[in-house]
Amino acid sequence: MRWKKTAAILAAAGLAALGACGRGKPARTPHSGEKFSLAPEIPIDTLPRLLESPIAYPQEAKARGIQGSVVVRALVGKDGGVREVSEDSTQSASPLLVQAAMAAVRQWKFEPARAKGAPVEIWISVPVHYKLH
Repeated sequence: MRWKKTAAILAAAGLAALGACGRGKPARTPHSGEKFSLAPEIPIDTLPRLLESPIAYPQEAKARGIQGSVVVRALVGKDGGVREVSEDSTQSASPLLVQAAMAAVRQWKFEPARAKGAPVEIWISVPVHYKLH
């Protein structure tokens, strides 16, 4: 039941945890003839809290009137820094916005997630919105 509360909190904050709250879900897609392996359960006590989130609108996208939203997957490390980023492959945002969003999220700082009081790494999904005024 805790994962439902966690998902609700993340949705309200505009973040989504990947893997850590996915109890009993496949860690990856198996190859032909291979069985699914389950992602380990990590009981997260507190989720990452965003501290710094600088975002710059790409000048070329601004000049061309491009706007939209990008979902970036980020691995938040035990120190609160972003260790890895990747794009959500299902999105249709402009490549200019995707690259800018990934570069921005790499610079973000978080208070790390904690499990049993100790900091832990966790994957999250972060929406980045680019809108011209």
